[in-house]
Amino acid sequence: MKTEKIILFDEVCPLCRVYTGAFVACRWLGPEGRIPFPEGLGRWGNRIDLDRARREIPLVDTAGGPTLYGIDALLWIIGERFPRLVKLARFPWAHRMLTAAYHFISANRRVIVGATGATRPEDGAPPLDKKQRLAWLGLTALLVTATLAAGREFWATAAHPFGYLWLAATAAAGAAVVRGWDGFGRLAGHAVIGTVLWTAVYALPFPIAQWLAAAPVLTVLFIDARRRCPRGFDFHQALEFLLQKTTPLRTRIGRRVVPTLEQTLRLLIAGVWLVNGLWCKFLGFVPRHEAIAARVLGLENARFLIQLIGLAEIAMAAWILSGVYRRLSAAAQITLVALMNALECWRAPDLLLFGRWNAVFALGFLILLARHARLQTPAATVQ
Repeated sequence: MKTEKIILFDEVCPLCRVYTGAFVACRWLGPEGRIPFPEGLGRWGNRIDLDRARREIPLVDTAGGPTLYGIDALLWIIGERFPRLVKLARFPWAHRMLTAAYHFISANRRVIVGATGATRPEDGAPPLDKKQRLAWLGLTALLVTATLAAGREFWATAAHPFGYLWLAATAAAGAAVVRGWDGFGRLAGHAVIGTVLWTAVYALPFPIAQWLAAAPVLTVLFIDARRRCPRGFDFHQALEFLLQKTTPLRTRIGRRVVPTLEQTLRLLIAGVWLVNGLWCKFLGFVPRHEAIAARVLGLENARFLIQLIGLAEIAMAAWILSGVYRRLSAAAQITLVALMNALECWRAPDLLLFGRWNAVFALGFLILLARHARLQTPAATVQ
């Protein structure tokens, strides 16, 4: 009987490959009990509802019985081994919950794991369901926020800034890499993975352990980012969307855009301001910033003030991305960074991430700002 049922799986999706392979390995399906979607569509296309099969995995009865879809197909397979469990799952309330969970995972299956590949209906690619994609984005935002909130003390005492740099790069990618709903979905999955990993690193009790753990985490995140890009890790492609929005002089001829050094630095600098303003100050995920402001200004409670400063830094990031009055923007940034770091090193050196050595990093950032201000802003080169 097992050989009469064959499940068609999305070959691009790792989740689909794993669980259908497990069905065969556990002998819940026969040795030939699963085949890729295009092959199955070629064999039994007249018995498969293509639109539904893209949303819900089909289980074909080769003996001529009805084709099952989605949660019903999975329950049939599991019921061969655990019939009592399936009876419980078929209660109306349980079936509704399982169906809702299945639809959520199925609609987002490729973006959850960052799978990229064939997107034709004949390849089993799920159609875009905006409600389910918004649900995925909302869930990932909740997970990231909860993880950062739970680990805020660890981030405040971090031994190295790599997690903050990753936050800056991810925030910048939100404006640059994202191209449509799939891009948002893949970026959200990467954000969850990175936030959890960096929080785990910063929870390590010894600074040397945090430094040693940084290398494998950076490697994992680089591999994940590379895998989530549609055609591999293409820095030009990643910046193309942002350049289209912020470079009026760009020649729009539909070919790949090569970002200039000025545009690349603009993106990186804006990311630094955005992360510090939004995550560290306005949302309060790094209490050290509030403590520094209270010490420098002689206040007992600087929460409201630090949120205002955070909003100002977010506005600064928007100004930088706009490219308007770039030299005036650079002058304002240099003045603010130099003044803030001088006051912090004078009044609160013990609260700084690297103590008075923070001045070295600040000097490097000032040099970067000055270099950016001197660059011209020609149209991006088009290949």
